[in-house]
Amino acid sequence: MKLKYKLLILAVIVLLIIVLIGSALVVKREYGLIPNEKDQIILNATEESKRIKDKEQKKPTEITLNDYFNYYNGTDSKIVLVSSPKKKSCIIVEPIIFSISQEYNLDIYYLNSDNFSAQDQNNFINSNEYLQKHYDVPLLMIVGNQQILGKTKGIKDKETYLAFFQKYKIIKKEK
Repeated sequence: MKLKYKLLILAVIVLLIIVLIGSALVVKREYGLIPNEKDQIILNATEESKRIKDKEQKKPTEITLNDYFNYYNGTDSKIVLVSSPKKKSCIIVEPIIFSISQEYNLDIYYLNSDNFSAQDQNNFINSNEYLQKHYDVPLLMIVGNQQILGKTKGIKDKETYLAFFQKYKIIKKEK
């Protein structure tokens, strides 16, 4: 009888420890003490961005809104980064994208959202259903044939951008 009682007490203690550890992990995740997948990508991107030197980046071609509409309506697909040099998330992703551009010799067209007048921004956002619902910067798009062929927004790490470019056959998958 004493052995069963001791085993029962031990089982209750183990169960309490498991519940406490599980609760602690939930609290840590809820309050941002343990990064979730999105937070981890942001952390990775921030660290990657800091390590990239200017000479490792291919500077983009800055374009106007009219240029963007020409590319959007054109038959050739173009890679367009809509960004703001004053926004922290854009400051983080630009070196990553420009280093990929250097590494794979991609032409990136840079649309500076800070240069938009109120009317420009309205025209840009209303040019596409996706933009009407999801516009934010940084926004990396592949455009052409009057459509957005591919898009990704927000902070991403190099691995995620490479997967994006591979998905849309801009670059080949590495073996």
